[in-house]
Amino acid sequence: MKSYRLALLLLAGFGVIGAQTEIWTKITATPGAASLPIAVADFDLAVRSSTDVAEAARTIHDVLVRDLDNSLFFQLRLPGAGKVIASTAAGIDFSGWAATGATILVAADISRTTLTLRVYDLLSKRLVVAKDYPNSGNPRALGHRLADAILQLLTGEQGVASSRIAFSRAVEQGRELFAIDQDGSNLQQITDDGGLKLSPDWSSDGDHIAYSRYTGDRLAIFSLSLSSHKTTVICDRADMNDAPTWSPDGKLIAASLSTDKGQEISIIDPASGNVQQITYNDCISTSPAWSPNGKQIAFVSDRAGSPQIYIVSADGADQHRLTFEGSYNTTPAWSPRGDIIAYSRRDGSVNQIWITDLEGASSKQLTFSGNNVEPCFSPDGLHITFVSNRTGPDDIYVMNWDGTNQRRLTTLGGCSSPTWSPAQAVK
Repeated sequence: MKSYRLALLLLAGFGVIGAQTEIWTKITATPGAASLPIAVADFDLAVRSSTDVAEAARTIHDVLVRDLDNSLFFQLRLPGAGKVIASTAAGIDFSGWAATGATILVAADISRTTLTLRVYDLLSKRLVVAKDYPNSGNPRALGHRLADAILQLLTGEQGVASSRIAFSRAVEQGRELFAIDQDGSNLQQITDDGGLKLSPDWSSDGDHIAYSRYTGDRLAIFSLSLSSHKTTVICDRADMNDAPTWSPDGKLIAASLSTDKGQEISIIDPASGNVQQITYNDCISTSPAWSPNGKQIAFVSDRAGSPQIYIVSADGADQHRLTFEGSYNTTPAWSPRGDIIAYSRRDGSVNQIWITDLEGASSKQLTFSGNNVEPCFSPDGLHITFVSNRTGPDDIYVMNWDGTNQRRLTTLGGCSSPTWSPAQAVK
């Protein structure tokens, strides 16, 4: 079941160019509404006789509810305080759940080995789907998986609940790579071999992370395979090989390589080692970001005197400037939906996250508190992760694509360069 509507968001007074009022158009997939009212029943109260299964049920339920609430596709509906509405497989109180305002009900039965997910259409009073999932002992992962499965069932969209965010973090020996789930849980250290690891970027196959690392006085580009734990040198031909970014098909890497007169954007073929320079401006050009179709690259250049965002075709043709407002614009990120570019813009002494259309005619400021940099879109283009010091240290935050629902994901300090993994296929 998949339907589309155009959601028109009227943004009056935010980044207005001239005297115009900006209208932003976003396409969201929902079953005929801006967001679908949905209820999630407490998972089978009968398991409460088993403490460990009951604890797992509560974790799965809470993770699922939070993921659905953050997805932009659903409105959570809850029973009144203290009210229990029948939701067992043997008996569903359709009228009771419909009275919450929900049109869809999610329920489940859980044992030590299996979770049976049940989804109901409250309007037609029928079971839409019932499916078994292994209860493998990782309730958080199962909650994420269920959220993605429900989203795909009801909208046809691939969810990001099971995706992860990698980033660089300062440690005693330098900077190492870490990763968290998209909701900030499940912290994992990915590397632990010393040195300064900078600018990680997750490949489209989900198995490789490219990053820059100093070897002596040279900054080289490496690729780490998460499955084999093997590290490969991608490029060390220049003194500064920085800001690697995988192409959407995972075959090429765009990066900033130093020259005799500055730094330029080049395209690297990891398989052959071939390097093709695509900018020639004798200045600093860095922070490449591929368009979702792989035909264009946004990047930062100071060729006009201050860092601004530019766009170039992947073959080096048709270079043009995108941003003209703001004295210092950096770290562009192209939405996977192809319609907007997020970037960090400095006005005065602090940086804030902005978005702009592809003509640079319309822009909107998304953050307002603290210093905010290095935006990166989620695989579905509906969320942006970024770095902020609004509470003191540099930590990873996330927000909706339009700047709403900003929340902190890490409390580590010293974090930089978040990169989002691809979405996982629903099984």
